Amino acid sequence: MAIFSKQNYRLLAEIIVLALLLAACSKTTPETKKPIVDVNAIKTEFRKVSISKSYIGITESISSVGIRARVKGFLIKRNFIEGSFVKKGQLLFEIDTAPFVAELRQAQAELASTIADANFEKVKYQRMKALYAKNVISKEKYDETTTSYKQALAKVVQKQADVEDAKINLGYCYMYSPIDGHIGKTQVDVGNLVGGVQDTLLATVVVLNPMYVEFSPSVSDFGEFLEYRKKNKPFEVTAWLPKYPKESFSGEVNLVNNQADTKTATVLMRATLKNPEKLLLPGLYVNVDLMLDKDHKAISIPESAVMNNQGILEVYVIGQNNIIQSKTITSALEYQGQVVVNTGLSAGELVAISNLDKIRSGDTVRYQIKQ
Repeated sequence: MAIFSKQNYRLLAEIIVLALLLAACSKTTPETKKPIVDVNAIKTEFRKVSISKSYIGITESISSVGIRARVKGFLIKRNFIEGSFVKKGQLLFEIDTAPFVAELRQAQAELASTIADANFEKVKYQRMKALYAKNVISKEKYDETTTSYKQALAKVVQKQADVEDAKINLGYCYMYSPIDGHIGKTQVDVGNLVGGVQDTLLATVVVLNPMYVEFSPSVSDFGEFLEYRKKNKPFEVTAWLPKYPKESFSGEVNLVNNQADTKTATVLMRATLKNPEKLLLPGLYVNVDLMLDKDHKAISIPESAVMNNQGILEVYVIGQNNIIQSKTITSALEYQGQVVVNTGLSAGELVAISNLDKIRSGDTVRYQIKQ
């Protein structure tokens, strides 16, 4: 019997391990096939979508009138409740009339005096005229009488104007609302001296229904509007307060400014909004949706189907033999969770809308069409 040493056993073991490795390497490793991914898909088609643009606007009253004291005097009465609705012609404030009544009486008295003087000069004139016709007095005397009479008539006209002016100033003591609207906070309390060199603002009346909203689209947006302007003029708008989208206000564009702002590259636009419950107030920032076309026909796909690769929009289209292909699309807007496609897709194509992270161009998929 042969006797093996430890060295021989070690050598034999190495030979056996090497043989096993060679045998393993000699076998062909079977190629692992990538599993087929199940995806949901939609078939593209032209649908009616609404084309709109969104902006930030600021509300403005269609009419805002300041009630001012046009004569100097003490404010003695306020005839309204702050924040209330006032009607056109409603008495709002009163200034102490006593000094103005006195001025009117004085002006009337002076008028009466000048009328009496004018009547006296008229009698003199008529007498002198008769005498001059008979050559009893000189022409110089007659001319003096005529001049005095005309001067007396001129003074009457002047004093009549003074009376009218006094009446106007007396009328200014009573301040009425020039419009129907809501009146704001009183700026001067009763008892204060108002008027003078500068008219004193006492309160402001504003119209709340309808209401203006101003917003400024970019020049590039404005160029896009021209495509829809003939079909949908005037453009409809919807506005709402940022935190209260359910409370919306509808209206129409009534002004496109006649020139662009070169500093901001924008065009001022204004719309008139219905505000029947007077919820909108002037000076509020609101979101504005400008409707360009309610019935625009376009291909739209779910937002979940679109991949944004550094600003480039891509979708996966299922082609022949269910093989995935990547396509680049362009879009200018989104509508109700859908991306409206401008270019890149045709009607009738199959677009994958699920498991996009598990597939790549060239992969084979199984798909199920979702409506």
